Amino acid sequence: MTLLAASISVPLYLSYDQIVKRMGFSNQLKANRFVMNRKPIIIEKTSITERQNNSKVHLKIIAEEPLRREDLPQLKLQVQLKLQVQPLRKKPMVITTEIKYRL
Repeated sequence: MTLLAASISVPLYLSYDQIVKRMGFSNQLKANRFVMNRKPIIIEKTSITERQNNSKVHLKIIAEEPLRREDLPQLKLQVQLKLQVQPLRKKPMVITTEIKYRL
């Protein structure tokens, strides 16, 4: 009986711990504003998915000025620094963005 309870409790705890960490990362990103090439950016919503070979971060961004493809590597670096993740870690981070423009 104890073994059964432990075999159920441990995976549940680990899953819960991952959910709490992802929520913390999402809240940490949403609380920040970024400036890239003098263009202010607000992160409206984030979602983080851990996969076997990488982490996927999806960002919904609000920008007042058009962003160019050259701006995105800087955004990726700033997101990694805010999440306190090493840019050259073994498990790569994939960042996808959805951009809304504020007029």
